[in-house]
Amino acid sequence: MPDNPSRLLKLLAAVAATIMTGTLASPAFAAPTVSPTPTPTVAETPSAEESGAGESGADLDPETDDGRYDPPTEDELEQAPDATPEPVDPSDIPVVDIEPHAIAPACPNVTFGVAGASFTDGWNPDGRISNDGDGIEGTYMHERNAISTSWAHYTTRDPYLFLDGGWAKGGSTVGDLANKIRPHMYRSGSYVVIFAGTNDQLRGVSAERSMQHMATLVENTGVAKNRILLVTLPPIRHLEQRVITYNEHLAEFGRRNGIRVLDVHTMNANGAHWRDGHTYDGIHFNLPQAKAVGDSIAHTLNDMTGCVRSDFGAEAARAQLGAARTGIHVGLRDHGKFQHFDIGSVYVSNVSPSTSVRGAIRDEWARMGWENGYPGYPIEPERCGFVRGGCYSVFERSSIYWSPATGAVEINGATRDHWGRLGWERGWLGYPTRTKYCGLIRGGCLQRFEGGVMYWTSRTGTHAVRGKIFEHWGTSGWERGHLGYPTTDEHCGLIRGGCFTHFEGGSIYWSPGTGAHTVKGRIKDAWAAGGWERGRLGYPVTSERCDRVGCTQEFQGGRMVFRWDTGRAVSHHR
Repeated sequence: MPDNPSRLLKLLAAVAATIMTGTLASPAFAAPTVSPTPTPTVAETPSAEESGAGESGADLDPETDDGRYDPPTEDELEQAPDATPEPVDPSDIPVVDIEPHAIAPACPNVTFGVAGASFTDGWNPDGRISNDGDGIEGTYMHERNAISTSWAHYTTRDPYLFLDGGWAKGGSTVGDLANKIRPHMYRSGSYVVIFAGTNDQLRGVSAERSMQHMATLVENTGVAKNRILLVTLPPIRHLEQRVITYNEHLAEFGRRNGIRVLDVHTMNANGAHWRDGHTYDGIHFNLPQAKAVGDSIAHTLNDMTGCVRSDFGAEAARAQLGAARTGIHVGLRDHGKFQHFDIGSVYVSNVSPSTSVRGAIRDEWARMGWENGYPGYPIEPERCGFVRGGCYSVFERSSIYWSPATGAVEINGATRDHWGRLGWERGWLGYPTRTKYCGLIRGGCLQRFEGGVMYWTSRTGTHAVRGKIFEHWGTSGWERGHLGYPTTDEHCGLIRGGCFTHFEGGSIYWSPGTGAHTVKGRIKDAWAAGGWERGRLGYPVTSERCDRVGCTQEFQGGRMVFRWDTGRAVSHHR
């Protein structure tokens, strides 16, 4: 029992608010905040080519800001406080059941039957018999004749699932199956997987007609609709649009009738997904794809039983999460489930495999709203062993990176993609230090890193600015000034150690001997015509100064003069 009654009352009040509002979010069983530690298996972050950019001066001292909720004023970008939440003491956490998450029931063994064509029977000649008195040859499906070319072979590898019932024959349409299938083919209490329709597409049967046959087929199984699983079709190389139309009708049929539909394009087990080209003839999937489909069907059948078979304990042991702190809770979005452990949690859903999330990364994910926040469910467990002791976890829509120097920070979208092209944490940007902030002028966003700042707009794309160039850009008002947003990253390797970044309204050039200066407009055009920094003028040593006659800018090798009355810029060399 916590020794702080006030804190307990606040926590219980929050629980009550969750119940009243019906919010389906993970309850606040916060694990102790610990720095992530390396896992036994270290994997490298996928990366693009590392940048060859050089250093453009002193280390950047970026502005600090909350970077998340309220649009800042010009001063607030520098003054807003850090919003990192205070860690929760585990001794203050009341161990209570929080509705609407129910504790999962015990898991019985499950028998399932099938109805399908070649995807299901795997073109198994040994299983084809015709002892049902109707003279129709086919495969009466059982574990013993589910060969490796059938998805059912892999579904039955689940220790809780048993295949015993149904019928399949290569070349069958949905109508053929409706004519063949009868209730006596399925055991009492069985589930049924219907994976059919490819041959309807090959024979030109309309999607509407196929759904009429599907209704008859479902009826003829004699199985309750909440025990039937329909599987959408994979791509057919020359009938892509027909397959899309069929799958849309199948999904609608499932919605209208309360029947579960598994989308074979997304799937849901062990990170499985449909991989284009994983067929041997443009129609029938190969063995790895058969396994991915079979595993996903197993995952969905287990979910339909209302109990949990995911390896929460095994994943927790692999990630060294310690002892369980709660039971397994169900009722999250996308049929999600979770269990909290001493220093982390394990989550699974229809859109994510069983995945652990722990330590400071878990704390940041919780701050962002758990699975209902922007990142979504975790899909890859924490991996460590990166430069300067860093770790990361991957979520549905983003990643969270942690290092001892930066803490845990989320990164997503075009910013994450561009960061990868610049070498991830090994590149000159280093680790992210603040969550992305949007709400800048013209819909812009920024995210801060150890070595610079990344800016994005729909017009300019994503580009990074740093060092002395970043500082000089700030003197003109950042993106609100006459230069606008960056349109390139910093490029270095110029003569005499120079670097530059282009912006919407001009460029900033830097070298060790001259510092950072803006060059723009007609003066920039004339300087470019003279060979840029490689020409006689060399690098700019001042920014341009204008008056009512024109503008003047000094360079290492002379001066560039622009006159309003002529509209021309002329160079004067020393």
